[in-house]
Amino acid sequence: MALGLLAAIAYFDPESADTDKALALAVRSAKGDSALGMGVQAFVLAFSPEHRNDVEAEKLARQAAGQADEHGFYVLGWLYLEGRVVEKNPPLAWVYLSLAAERLGEVETDKGDQLLHRANKLLSAREREKARKLRADILSDWGLTAYSK
Repeated sequence: MALGLLAAIAYFDPESADTDKALALAVRSAKGDSALGMGVQAFVLAFSPEHRNDVEAEKLARQAAGQADEHGFYVLGWLYLEGRVVEKNPPLAWVYLSLAAERLGEVETDKGDQLLHRANKLLSAREREKARKLRADILSDWGLTAYSK
């Protein structure tokens, strides 16, 4: 967990952002099955041009999201919204991005909440209702009750 936190700080702190250091710490943390380490590693692999690897980012994000890591949720949401290495699926993108937003608040990237708003705009009222049901089903399957939306 401590390595995962250091990786997050190394990546997200605007004063000391260092993607190479963040990736190295996240890899070490993820080897210990740290959801945070996997999530930060997925984030770096998805959003850092010099380390870009969508296939590995998707795999790690899925593992991290399975442990309710907000970075994993965010990366999966982005991948589904863009149709990168997965089939484009705005309702599923909305589900993952809404989970990330609830955990992170304003996401600490230049994209921020814009991805969630973009996913929301793509959904019809019917799709939005289906997405909300899917979100509730996912939370129930994972035994997560602390989420409110």
